[in-house]
Amino acid sequence: APGGLFRTTNRGKSWTELSNVTRVDSCAISPTNPDQVFFTTDGEGLWVSNDATSAKPTFVRDDRYDFGHPSRVFFDPYDTAAVWATSFGSGLRRLVLEDEA
Repeated sequence: APGGLFRTTNRGKSWTELSNVTRVDSCAISPTNPDQVFFTTDGEGLWVSNDATSAKPTFVRDDRYDFGHPSRVFFDPYDTAAVWATSFGSGLRRLVLEDEA
């Protein structure tokens, strides 16, 4: 399956699959909380984990973003309580993080 989400801890010598969701386009790690990671997919929407540094992180679809193909996600550099998601077809959206709202 093309384009999953993987992690390396040895500078690329080996990789571990973090999620079985395929067709991942991009991901973003929180600059203030390394356990919080978002990733975008081609057709499966936006996904988030709040335990990303664990050996087997849990990712769930973020239902606040209801478009199936976000292309990029990034943390707001001026507001750590928000992330932005971009797409072709649904524009640019700001999501306020639940635990910091």
